[in-house]
Amino acid sequence: ELLAGASPSAWHDFAADNGNRSMRESLARQRGLARLIRTTHNGPLGSESLMDQQMLGEYVETGDYTFMNGHNRLYSPEFKLRRLHGLSTFHGMGLMYRFYEMPPFKQFHSGKKPYKTDQSLLDDYRCCEVMFGNGAYVCYPFANWRYYLTECLLVGHLQRYYALRPVRRVLYWHDGEWVSLENLVRGGTVPNIVPWLPQTQEFGRVRIEYVNGLTVVVNRLEKPFSVSGPCNGPLLLPQYGWAAWTDDRSVVAFSAPWPDTGHRVDYLRDDKQRIEYIDPRGQVVRGVSDITFWEEGQAVIEADLEGDTLRIGDRSIPLTAPAPPPVESLEFGFDTSPEGWGIGSGILTMGVRDGSLVAHTISPDPQLYSPALRVPGDSIEAIEVRMRASAGEVGQLYFTTDGDPFVAQDKAFWFEVIPDGEFHTYVLKVGEHPKWRGQVITGLRLDPVHGPAEADIAIDSLRVVPAER
Repeated sequence: ELLAGASPSAWHDFAADNGNRSMRESLARQRGLARLIRTTHNGPLGSESLMDQQMLGEYVETGDYTFMNGHNRLYSPEFKLRRLHGLSTFHGMGLMYRFYEMPPFKQFHSGKKPYKTDQSLLDDYRCCEVMFGNGAYVCYPFANWRYYLTECLLVGHLQRYYALRPVRRVLYWHDGEWVSLENLVRGGTVPNIVPWLPQTQEFGRVRIEYVNGLTVVVNRLEKPFSVSGPCNGPLLLPQYGWAAWTDDRSVVAFSAPWPDTGHRVDYLRDDKQRIEYIDPRGQVVRGVSDITFWEEGQAVIEADLEGDTLRIGDRSIPLTAPAPPPVESLEFGFDTSPEGWGIGSGILTMGVRDGSLVAHTISPDPQLYSPALRVPGDSIEAIEVRMRASAGEVGQLYFTTDGDPFVAQDKAFWFEVIPDGEFHTYVLKVGEHPKWRGQVITGLRLDPVHGPAEADIAIDSLRVVPAER
């Protein structure tokens, strides 16, 4: 998240002593970190919330594009399309929960994710994605298969015609005609995107014309909006609907009611690539009821969402892969594999060496996550962690339960770390914790050290202390 918020404010140290005294110095430190990451990984660097032109190109190649609480705001894509669009391919509108609310993201952190099932919320996310000329974006299990497949098979193809393409005009619907932002302002319109003030309604209907002949029209307002161009007759865009087409109609895409029906679909036809895609959203449209992708007139991908099945040619596979069964014991020896443990933030590398899980940390708060567990808490009085560390002050072990599935400070154990590079055994009396007793333990998060900017960690084992101890 090097460029979140379109400034290096997170990297600006205002301390009187040894602080950086200017934004120039902040940018220098930010760029130094970007160089370090790119050199370490020997490859391109992507940034979450990529909005800062100061870093694009030499330091950061790509990323997503975020507006906090974007769903409740009407805004112009002018800056993105005129200043940033030609510098990189941006993806999506950022992590979904940020698009629907402001920090501290109360809904998301309480476990509520209405956008997983509310199609109108997902429609607005994609409407803005297409309006800003951003590429397809699939991240984390935030949405659903209907959304994912359309991102990959529709937006993933349509973006070939707008990603990195120069924009000729951006226009806004005002008093029955399309006008430029400059003329809106000349006519007295005061642009406003502050979410708690009345929004600039003209930003709700936007038309983007690309130099290559592609036109995009979006409607984020409640009242349907008629457009001509993509089809033989008018196409009625519902709220969060959009349409894109080339001058010769060899490429047509839209999220709107299928012509002569009242049923909304997501659709793409590309005569140049000889492909066609439709999500009929549960109705029979274009002769199919399943999400279908054609190549040269042949249906090559069909997704039966009700049956949770994807057909690719002659093959049939489940859309949702079965999850591995939860581990039913806390006995991890790491002799030959990580045994299902994975990295969270703050871990640069992780692997198994000499019978231990080894990791190199690059933040003061590194995190390792266990596989899914199903362990009766009452069966365990204590856990021992045998570990060595090159630096650090304390370690933490968090747990989640059936009834409380979120990591929090009130479900954690702290232990002092001996950072001498030798193995030490740390015993945690988990059975004494009131939120452990009587619960089914579903997961662990181990923060092996806390404090140092970097450390080398080796975990020999994490297991239950035998009863005789």
